[in-house]
Amino acid sequence: MKNSEELYMELRRAIMGGVISAGALSSQEIADDYGVSQRQALQVLNTLASDGYLRKTRTQFFVTEWSAGQVTEWLDMLTHMVSMGAIRHSLNLNDDISQLATIREAMMDLDVSDEEYYLKLINYISILLGAPRSRLAELTRRLVPSAFLRLVWTADIIHSTGPVWLPFMEELEEAIRSASRVAIDETIRSHMHDLAPGIETARANRFKIIPDKGSHMSKSTVREHDLSDQLTPMGAPRRSFFLLCGFDDRKKTAVSPSLS
Repeated sequence: MKNSEELYMELRRAIMGGVISAGALSSQEIADDYGVSQRQALQVLNTLASDGYLRKTRTQFFVTEWSAGQVTEWLDMLTHMVSMGAIRHSLNLNDDISQLATIREAMMDLDVSDEEYYLKLINYISILLGAPRSRLAELTRRLVPSAFLRLVWTADIIHSTGPVWLPFMEELEEAIRSASRVAIDETIRSHMHDLAPGIETARANRFKIIPDKGSHMSKSTVREHDLSDQLTPMGAPRRSFFLLCGFDDRKKTAVSPSLS
């Protein structure tokens, strides 16, 4: 019998590859198809929903279909949050800046399509947001789904003139040291603007062009690494980001974002 991590990876790969692309999914169906218990199937489906690959209603799951507007909104959210985090660092320079440089230098030795590059990228953004004990990081984690971060990574991979993140990181670190809010804002907005076409290409193709080698740096990181620099236990999902972004599938009504 597969363990939960193996089932998560297999289902995620099937979603990315378009093998699972339409219609409702149930825990019983997954249990029957993959030879696991219904409880285990439900845990993994909940995890995929909290990471953004599935949309959950009261009794069923559906593969996430993102509109261009949703992706633009998440990119705007990420832009604002990263800008706020960078400005905070500029007002209180500390060892975090050297940590950022260390991560960037390590990324220079990696291929942009390497899963380790992706995890270091998330770690870099997490530090900018003040993770793990930052309300800014927690809010970003709740509003920006983890699966969207793979679109951001993919945009870097398919960018026509080469990777965008590394030169941006170096420029941003200089802007932080200069304590110039204008420089920080301009640097971040310019970078996100450069990534936008690649993100839209990835969205239009759904998850099909997103790398998934089926393994991460270690077994403990089989889950998506989120922007609060932490992993939630399998089967203990966060509240759906669809609810946190203002829509409750169960009631078909708008709801207010919450930090709880």
